Amino acid sequence: MDRFLSPVALSHLQALHYWLRNDASGWDIALPENEVVAAGKEYPPFPLYRDGLLICMVESPEEMFERIGDAKLTHKYEKLVNEDPDNPLA
Repeated sequence: MDRFLSPVALSHLQALHYWLRNDASGWDIALPENEVVAAGKEYPPFPLYRDGLLICMVESPEEMFERIGDAKLTHKYEKLVNEDPDNPLA
């Protein structure tokens, strides 16, 4: 059964969007237009951009980092999330 995007997940995507714009040169995401989440998923599909060009649609931050393929950026994100559980990126 489909459900709406939770406020926590939306807040996480918003924080991730701003973090990417500041810390990941050229990478960005847009918030999902459709807030309906498929059963078994936490996020609806959202676009991943590189230098303003749409690269693909992803369904999670994990998939986004996999597509970006930058181990340093992924490590920086994981460190930030793990060190501060109150961080909106967590």
